[in-house]
Amino acid sequence: MTDVPPLLLAIDDEPAILTIVERFGRQMGFEVETRTNPAAALAEFSKLDPDVAVVDLQMPELGGLDVLKAIRAANPECHVILLTGNPTIDSAIEAVKLGARDYLQKPIDFGRLGRLLSDVIDGMRRRERLLRVEADVAGDFECEGMIGRSTVMQELFDSLRRASSRTCRTGGSRACAATPRRSSGW
Repeated sequence: MTDVPPLLLAIDDEPAILTIVERFGRQMGFEVETRTNPAAALAEFSKLDPDVAVVDLQMPELGGLDVLKAIRAANPECHVILLTGNPTIDSAIEAVKLGARDYLQKPIDFGRLGRLLSDVIDGMRRRERLLRVEADVAGDFECEGMIGRSTVMQELFDSLRRASSRTCRTGGSRACAATPRRSSGW
């Protein structure tokens, strides 16, 4: 994973809950931003670009379901965990339908929250590894801006690499300087 820690945005109108979530998030390896005003948090959302948001369901100014909708519209990749002191089956169903990762009751079950946050970090690591592998594989099917997977294209790429290598050894082309060198020998 990159050296930048994942960002957790906590939104709750209760500062004490924010303090607890902030401390716990930092222990889990997150950078944490807290906001007591959901509208202000949404105004900053794109700039903050959090990986996960922990949002209170019932806030006086703007409800957690509305915040969830706005977050999912702005960044569907952001994981949203809703917190509530007054859980109902209807609000839990609605939260899941809207794309919440989970719905936790206050007082917070830190074992469950910890598992959710660990899952987010693990998912980010898997995604980064997959992107690296895809980039490596894509490089195997690319030569001088041309892309191809077929046997014919791979043979063409090998011929171009050999020709480029011979030209470079004899000092005959400016193109050699721009030809990428890979550990696979070209």
